[in-house]
Amino acid sequence: MVGICPGKIFRHYCMVPFGWKGIFEVVGVSAAGKYNIKEPVAKLQDENGNIKEVCLSQNWPVKIPIQAYAEKLMPLSPW
Repeated sequence: MVGICPGKIFRHYCMVPFGWKGIFEVVGVSAAGKYNIKEPVAKLQDENGNIKEVCLSQNWPVKIPIQAYAEKLMPLSPW
């Protein structure tokens, strides 16, 4: 979690995008104010020194395929 933005009814959590892997350090945060959902509100630096921007809106996948198996086995019988 990068931060919290107050809303009318709920608190909105600014999260690191789902697909980003590794450890990140916050290197910049936008000043208090009004921002649209496409404007960056924070800058994060990854382990390799790359700077990435975090916006208020993110596309999260509905379903993520499970890859926690070495081989996908087909059932031998229906029961």
